[in-house]
Formats: sequence, structure tokens, C-alpha cells
Amino acid sequence: MATDAICLEGVNTFYGESHALHDLSLSLRAGSVLALLGRNGAGKTTTLHSIVGFQPVRSGRIALFGEEVAALAPEDIALKGIALVPQGRRVFRSLSVRENLTVASRIPAGARFTLERIYDMFPRLKERAKQNAGSLSGGEQQMLAIARALLTNPRVMLCDEPSEGLAPRVVEDVGAALSQLKSEGLSVLLVEQNTRLALALADHVAILNTGRLAFFGTVAEATAKDDFLVQQLGVH
Repeated sequence: MATDAICLEGVNTFYGESHALHDLSLSLRAGSVLALLGRNGAGKTTTLHSIVGFQPVRSGRIALFGEEVAALAPEDIALKGIALVPQGRRVFRSLSVRENLTVASRIPAGARFTLERIYDMFPRLKERAKQNAGSLSGGEQQMLAIARALLTNPRVMLCDEPSEGLAPRVVEDVGAALSQLKSEGLSVLLVEQNTRLALALADHVAILNTGRLAFFGTVAEATAKDDFLVQQLGVH
């Protein structure tokens, strides 16, 4: 039986009295990519924030490789091996590229991701190591955000809209980096408005509609429901 890297069971999350996630249950299998899709306001970012502890859940269970984490503080959840690549990159603009990478790095002996490995994956970051992050292009900042998350050497990476606002060629670069991570067996939960990119990378798909799970299945099962995808996502 496949191991779940992340498992949500009956999760309810609120903002004040506003009910954002309704009995949400879904799972990310270890070593796979789950695309979390939905229209704006569907609850995708809230799901990520619930997992990492930014938005505490009112009820339900969230487990990382079988270990309950819903009651933990965000910093403790991060130490369990979850890294978030936030929407909008949120790099430290006044710090250099190298400083951005080293300030959050967690590199134990035998770690998969080291600074040298990151520079091999993202040569442009090596070229701009001394440059302030605020002066990078949007694509370079997105690469920096992904690289910074990887240097925590996570077991699971959550990506929130990594292609947002990027030129098509840069989207391809970001997609190639995520594809490489998938091939190496890193578990990835991907929130993405670019449905084609998400479906090309994912093994499984979850679709949210107003905080409720509308679909969960394989990519093949999702793409077979063309009319349903149009209805839920507004795309062909």
C-alpha cells in the first residue's frame, strides 16, 4: 500500500466565522505530485496554509507520513519536513541571492540539496549570487523561492502558483525544475492556475469548489472529464 506523504481527513478551516474548508479530505502519495486546482477563492491557498499551520484548523486531521501535525506551530511543522514556496515569491529583496539561500538553509550530513546542488539546478542564481534579490526578474525570483525551499531539505514541498506572472519561456524553466524534482521522488503539492502545466506535472488531481472537494483522481481520470473541467476551472 502506498504511503501518504500528506493526508487530510475531514479538515474544517475558518476565517473568523467564515467557513473556508468544508470537511476536506485528500492525500498526496509519497514521491508523487498532486495538483490542487480550482477557481479563485476555491480554497487552494487556504489548504496549503492549513497544512503548514498558518491558518489553524478547527477540526479534522492533517498527517505528514502518518504523523499528526495539525496541532503544531508553523515552525514545528516546518521542522518535520514541509517547505512552502509561497504565492508571490516573497524573497528577501534587500538581501543577496546567496544570503536568501543561506538564511533558511538546513543541510544535514548527506543532504540531497546543498548550495552547490542548487547552483547546478539554477545556474542563473549562481551567476547572480551577489546581486540583491529585489533586482532579479520575476522568473529569477521564482527560482530563488523554490531553491530557498529546497535548501531546507524537505520531505514535502508545497508550491503556491509558481508560474504566476511569468513569461511562457520562464514557465517552461520552472516546469522543468519541478519535473526534475518529481523524477527524484520529492513529494510535491502544486497549486497552479496554469492547468496545462499542472496536468503535465501531476500524478493525481484534486479540484476544489468553494472549499469542498469536487474531484479527486488520476490525471487520466481528470482529463477524461472535459466538460467537468470546463465547468470547474473554466478551461478547455
